[in-house]
Amino acid sequence: MPQHAVPLPGLLDAKLVGGNANGYRRANMPSMPDVWRLSLAALDAESRARHDLPFASIDAQAQRALLEDMQHGKLNSDAW
Repeated sequence: MPQHAVPLPGLLDAKLVGGNANGYRRANMPSMPDVWRLSLAALDAESRARHDLPFASIDAQAQRALLEDMQHGKLNSDAW
């Protein structure tokens, strides 16, 4: 399966700076930049809880597994 580079830093930067939202957001939810910050911090906390390393420092297989668990609601860090 070919892997394509995703300009993730630029995408996230644009979301954080511009407050761009995709789809519906309830009024009582945090702003989109806050949601991104909170989500990335929680993902990093989950990585540290499982691997004693920040998300950026774990290998690709561990990153993929953590993201799949996030997709299926299987994360346990208090940050969530």
